[in-house]
Amino acid sequence: MNSAVQKNIEIWDSVSPEFSLESHEVAGIPGKSPIFRWAGSKKKLLSALQIAAPDEFGKYYEPFFGSGILFLHLKPKGSVISDINPHLMQAYEVIRDNPELLWRAVKNIPSDDEVYYQIRGINHNDLDPISRAARFVYLNRFCFNGVYRTNQQGGFNVSRGKGNLGIPCKEVFLSFSERLKGSEIYNVDFEKIINKAKKNDFVYLDPPYIDLTKRDRGEYGLGSFRFSDLERLVSCVNRASDRGVKILISYFDCPHLMSMLPKWYIERLTVRRNISSNTSARNKANEVFLSNYIL
Repeated sequence: MNSAVQKNIEIWDSVSPEFSLESHEVAGIPGKSPIFRWAGSKKKLLSALQIAAPDEFGKYYEPFFGSGILFLHLKPKGSVISDINPHLMQAYEVIRDNPELLWRAVKNIPSDDEVYYQIRGINHNDLDPISRAARFVYLNRFCFNGVYRTNQQGGFNVSRGKGNLGIPCKEVFLSFSERLKGSEIYNVDFEKIINKAKKNDFVYLDPPYIDLTKRDRGEYGLGSFRFSDLERLVSCVNRASDRGVKILISYFDCPHLMSMLPKWYIERLTVRRNISSNTSARNKANEVFLSNYIL
């Protein structure tokens, strides 16, 4: 990688006064806009999710955190967030602890195609924590549709996206950091997080969708959630439900999942999906909310 790119990603605290920090900034609403674009984001179902969430609860738990859009809008007083993706959760730790330094680091990386692929080719293990998080944020904001996909060796391999791409403003980073101040952040399996929840706590689950008719394309990392994990999830939420935990699951209209939770409340919804690069394939999809309390 050339020295200019090396400087831009690693010497993140020495921005030139002549450099325009607004050169690739996108609009965002502090306190409401997430920092990450994420496959399966519930942005289009946010209003319905807010209505479906319980009016009162203790601590908030979200083991498949992704972009965290419901977390932002619920503003829980105490929370436990987690995901199996270590790069995502490491970035959230930096967002919580050093939001402005991270923002400046990302903003100081040029947004052209050549630099994108150079940044993508860097081994994250060779970077300091803030530079590592900056690389992750940058690739997420400029890759195709915010997809996180890796090859067999674990290397990020998503191509650069098109259109109005950019980094959220500094205020979005700072406000998200404030939301995370009261959060415990983990990179562990979902079961360990759900097992922590106690009576009257609220667990929101948005696991990766499993379609056995399609090949695993690794949108969340290869093998990040399998069919056997779905059955393990059901066993885990049943135990939590017996402890008095309030649980909401958002998933695609999956008869198998609903058959495993026959006494749970169901609400069906329709949403337009836009992950496909083929616009004609971006069809409406049927989704469901499953809860152990009345919706």
